[in-house]
Parts: sequence; structure tokens; C-alpha cells
Amino acid sequence: MSVIPMLSYQYITFAQNSKTLQATYSKELKQKTDLTTLLINKSIFHTISDIKMITSNIAEWINIRNYQQVEKQFNNFENVRFDIDSTTLIDETFNIIFSTSTNVAKTKSLSQISIKMIKEYTLTNMKDIFIQVSLEDDEPKIFMLNKIYADKSYFLLVEMNFQNISLLLSSFEDEILGQKPIFLLDKNNKLIFTTMESANTKVFFNKLDIYSDSSKIYKFTDYEGDEVISAFDTVSKFGENKAIGWKVITSISIDTINDKVNQTLSYVINIGVLITLLIFLLLALLSRRISNSIKVVLNLAKKLEIGDYTARVYDKNNIKEFEELTQILNDMSTTIEKRNNELENKNNLLQDLAHYDVLTGIANRMLFQENLTSSMARAKRKNSLLALFFIDLDQFKYINDSYGHYIGDEILKESALRLKSILREGDSVARLGGDEFTIVLEDINDVSIIDKIATKVIDIISKPIKIREHSFTISCSIGVSMYPQDATNKNDLIKYADTAMYKSKALGRSIYQFYSSELTQMSLKRVKLEKDIYAAIENKEFSVYYQAQIDLKMKKISGFEALVRWNKPGVGMVLPIDFLPLAEEIGAIVQIDKFVMQSAMEHIVSLYAKGYNPGKIALNLSIKMLEKGNFIELINELLYQTKCRPEWIEIEITEGQIMSNHKHSIEKLKQISDLGIQIAVDDFGTGYSSLSYLKHLPINKLKIDKSFIEGLPQDRDDIQITKTIISLAKGLNLDVIAEGVETKEQKDCLAENGCSNIQGYLYSKPLPAQEMVNILNKDFFVE
Repeated sequence: MSVIPMLSYQYITFAQNSKTLQATYSKELKQKTDLTTLLINKSIFHTISDIKMITSNIAEWINIRNYQQVEKQFNNFENVRFDIDSTTLIDETFNIIFSTSTNVAKTKSLSQISIKMIKEYTLTNMKDIFIQVSLEDDEPKIFMLNKIYADKSYFLLVEMNFQNISLLLSSFEDEILGQKPIFLLDKNNKLIFTTMESANTKVFFNKLDIYSDSSKIYKFTDYEGDEVISAFDTVSKFGENKAIGWKVITSISIDTINDKVNQTLSYVINIGVLITLLIFLLLALLSRRISNSIKVVLNLAKKLEIGDYTARVYDKNNIKEFEELTQILNDMSTTIEKRNNELENKNNLLQDLAHYDVLTGIANRMLFQENLTSSMARAKRKNSLLALFFIDLDQFKYINDSYGHYIGDEILKESALRLKSILREGDSVARLGGDEFTIVLEDINDVSIIDKIATKVIDIISKPIKIREHSFTISCSIGVSMYPQDATNKNDLIKYADTAMYKSKALGRSIYQFYSSELTQMSLKRVKLEKDIYAAIENKEFSVYYQAQIDLKMKKISGFEALVRWNKPGVGMVLPIDFLPLAEEIGAIVQIDKFVMQSAMEHIVSLYAKGYNPGKIALNLSIKMLEKGNFIELINELLYQTKCRPEWIEIEITEGQIMSNHKHSIEKLKQISDLGIQIAVDDFGTGYSSLSYLKHLPINKLKIDKSFIEGLPQDRDDIQITKTIISLAKGLNLDVIAEGVETKEQKDCLAENGCSNIQGYLYSKPLPAQEMVNILNKDFFVE
């Protein structure tokens, strides 16, 4: 009568432990699958990011057909990414311009793949990277296609091998899973990779089609006849617009889970039989002791059942069998607790990957969105104010492009540390991507707090950052929006802070601005103008006008200044002041400058060829064009292509642009001067230049800014400044010319004070090329 109840009790107790273990391993399988899938997605995502970066880097080289530099970029890319087999540049007619693959057969294969992908890319009107997965000879390949926007359409085809993902899967194989491997299937359930391949696996998974819901745990009999529990997840491509459809599958045999439970159960049953025999002899002495021991074991089992994996049996028992039994249960509890802790650690790892920026360690865009929602909810409950800072590092792209991504990354990490150091308790900082950061300030009782913290941000960011042998001083622009004054909607609050930040940049950077409703309209107008500028470049809406420069002594035209004009369809002429500053900011000025230089060179060559003597053509040069690494090569190339002589042209660069980086400017201007091209300092008198630097510049002419000419001859200050500039030019043995001359009185004043070269509406407004020829055809008379 005592044997059957006891054995039944033991069986029920350990059966419950088996269920508990199965539930624990089911959670672990799901977490393992999710983590493996996330890391595969991360691997593909980083490759996509690298491709976008290299696409941006090579666009300019493609424009000038410098394929040697493109090849260098490709080789550097493959040197740091061992999972890239080949990188191929293709034009819009499917011709391979260059490929790192030297295998002829493989190159033909790449050509066929590229044709198919480009057609589908174009057909679907994609704007992002297009991914295609190929299984050739059972070896998976990932092909990524990205469009390059250069002077015409090009495509970058990157062949990614499976080595990196294979190593990733192999590193996640776990011995506790009973030698059941990790499987990776394509979207047709074809086996791509497994950590323990057998002849049966390929056929088995090709026929198996049970996986439909990645949140479920599945039970079935596998290819070896074992009953298993299994989980899966789908590799998506981490946010891109077309899923890859791979399945990551993990499983564990139920027999493996039950082995330890069954061993313990068998052992306990044997002990139970022995104890029962002893009971007949020692029933009176042992009944209470056995009953208490059973209660202790039952209590432990119940705690394990409800998830208390820290429960242990610490009471000493004089009965050896129960002492061993409790030790076994304690060991089992320890194993379950260890598994549960590992599961929590993996959950924490997933949270970190999903919510924190890998480079800086601060919150990423996703966590920022969550924090801002929570902060706005708290502000609403407390009826308090909340401020959102949108911070952008000024000129960061220039540093990143000039010194490399390692330097850029170090600057971003240091900037994040500095921003964290000035925050109050309860405030939060995040990196949205690139060089954009946000700060959320809660419990704002006084607007002066915002001013104080914004000033702190500007000051601490502007402190020098030392990296290796370099020292960098950067600034930042800040836009501020307020809850609930500016917006009660999260997306609007972010948009308004971003809009205010752009106003800060427009006003000179290293400042902060609050949002106002006017900024929204300004932002929309700015975005539209930016698109229109790029469209104007593509549609060739820009043209070159020429304004005559007059030599009063010789009473004739001494040259012309080339000026860009924009005749916008449906609008008419757009003033340069309305589009050139934005073109400078977004970098489109480089393409515009190149167009003006080439057009002006071609035109002056044609004039000299027809027997005219137009003098020199003055070409305005932006600082962005001057700072381009291949600028000297570009000038040489244009001179060669147009057959223009260096002495026929003159480069004008503003005083302020020269002084923004005087050491670099002096070096570049000397290289230009060595070509035989004369250099003029435009808008002289407005850039606060140092005479110590001015004397070292290889310049030939000073151009007096029109702001000093407007007041002549009435304004005494303007007269004195003009005289000083003329005297300075003569002292340095430089030519001098005044721009913006519109009246006879201004001309006479300049002539009396020794400036005989003038430019302005008094004699000529900017004219199209044909009207310029008309002037040269006439006997131009100067009074």
C-alpha cells in the first residue's frame, strides 16, 4: 500500500520538472533564434551601410573618369571586408566598367546577374540598395546593387560571400542542445547552411513546411527520428524594402531534456523501493522523518514550478537517500537557474543592440523615440514644460572626408561623452545617426535653464579635441522646440527642432535658435530650392553672363567677369543671392563652378580665334571648389580640353574664404599661380584679413567691394577706406579694380584717387555671350 502512492508521487513530481525544463529550453531556443537572426541582419545592414559610403565616395571620381581612384576605393573596401568576393562598376548600358574579379567566367556571370538586377531595379523604380540571393552549386551568394548618381547613371554590384554568416552560425552552436545543429534555409526551404550536415537533412527540410509563425514553438519528428521542439525566425534585411526570406532554425531533442530527469526518476524509484522495504521494519521510527523529507522535496518542486529557480534544500537529512535526492534536486535547480540567467543576459544583449548606438554607447533613434514619448507623457501629467534640442556638428563631413572615418568616429564618441557630462538628472541624450544628436530636457520651470544648457553645449563642443597628432576644433548648431507651446505631437516636435537647427546654420553656426512658425515655411522653401538647384544642373538651366571691366586710362575694355545666371522655366531669372548661398552649403556650387569655368574658357577661346581681344575673363571660385583635392588637375584638364591659355583667365576668390583656412589657401593659390593664372581677391575690405598673411598670398589684384563704392563721393568713411585699399595695392605692387560703379561721380572719385580700373552698371551690366560679342564689335567709347 505504501509503494504505489510513493512511486506515483515521485513520478508526478519529476514529470512536472520535465515540463518546467521543456518550457525553459523553449524560451532559450526562441531567444537563440532571434539573436542569431538579429546578428545576421546586422551583418547585412553594415554591408549596406558600407556600400552607401563607398557609393558616395566614388561618385566624384567617376565624374572625371578617374577609374584608377575607383579601383583603389574598391580594393580598400575589400581589404577591410573579407566577406566581399568582388566589387563591380557597371554603366547604364550594362557594360562592366571595372571589376575586382579577374576570373573571365565569373565576370561573365556577374554581367548576367547585373543585367537582371538592373532591369528589376529600374522596373520597380527603387531608390535604395537592391538585394538578390543566389544559390549556385549549393553555395549561397548575396548580390547588392546600388545606383550611383554621377554625370550619368552607374551601378555598383557587390558580391557578398557566406563566410561571415557561416562563422556567425557556427559560433552559436551549443553542446547542451544534444548535438542538434543550427539550420539556415532559403525562402523555398532549401538548406543553405548547417553546423552538422548529413545526407538526410537536405531532403528533410525541403519536404518540411510547418513553419509559419515565428512566435511559436513547434514539435515534430526530425530527420533522425527524434522528437524535437524547434523555433525559427526570418532574416529580413534589417529595414530594407525587400525581405530575403531566409529561415534560421534551432531545435533540441525532448529526449535530451528528459535524460537527466529520467535518470533521477529511475534512481529515486530504486531508492523508493528500498525505503519501502525499510518502512516495514522501521515504520514507527521513520514515518515522520520520511514524511518531512517528502514535504521538503515537494516544496522545492513547487517553487521550481512557479519559477523560483533560486530555491534550494539546505536542511540536513540523516537518511542518506533523501540527502542524495535533495542534492540532485539542488543540482537541477542550479542548472535551471543558470539557464534562466543566460536567457536574461541574452535578452539584455538584444535590448542593447536594439536601443543603444554601437559607436557612442548612448541611446539610438529607437530609444530616443521611446524616451521622448515617455517624457512628453510625464510633462503632460505634471503640467510642466519640455525642451527638445536638435544638435548638428558643423563641418563634420569635411573632417570625415579629409581625415578618414576613424577620426570622424573618435570625434563623435568624444562629443557624445561631452554632451552626457553636462546633463541634469532626468535629462537624456541620443544619437540619431551621422553627426546628429538630441537632448530632451524635462521639468523646465524657467526658460533661462534652456539658455544655460544650450550655451554649455556650444562651449563644451567647441573645446579642442586631440586625436593622435591632430587637434580639431568644431562647432555645433542647435535648434530648440518646446512642449506644449510649439507642438503636442512627437513627430512635429522633432520636425520643428530640426527646422530651428537649420536656421542656426543659416545664421552663422555655433548658435542656437528657438522654433517659430515662420521657420516651417522657410524650411519648406529651402527644401524646394535645394531640389530645384539640382534639377537646374541636370536640365542645364544655368548660363554664363559677362560684365565688362573698363580701363579708364586706356579708355577701353580690359576684360570681363563671368557670372552665373539661372533662367528658371516658368519663373524667369533667379537672383544669384537667392540660390548661390544654398548651393554653397549643399555642395552643388562645385558643379556650378565647373560649368562656369568650362563655358567661359570655351567662349574666350572662340573670341580670340575670331580675332577679338576681350582681355582676361575673371572666374569666381568658391572655397569648396578650391578645397577639392583634384582642383589643380581639374584646371589643367579644362585648359587642355578647351585649348585656353592660362594668361587669358583670372581667378577671383573672396577675402573671407581665403582667411577661413589661410594656410591651405596660400598653398593652393600658389599652385594656381604657378600655372600662369592671375589671382584677384574679391570683396576686399570685408574679410578682416591680416596684412601678415596678405603679403604671403600669390595675388595680382585687389577688388574693392561695392559696399564701399555705394557711398562715394559723399561718405567720408567710404572715401577713406577706398583710398587706403588703393594705397595698399600700390604699396604691394598689385593692380586694383572697383566693382559696383554706377554713377559718373563714383567713377570720377575713383579716378582722382588712383583707381583706373572699374566695373559696374555705369558702362555695362552683365550680358549674355552674344551681346558681349556685340560690344566687342562696336568701338566702345569711355568718357
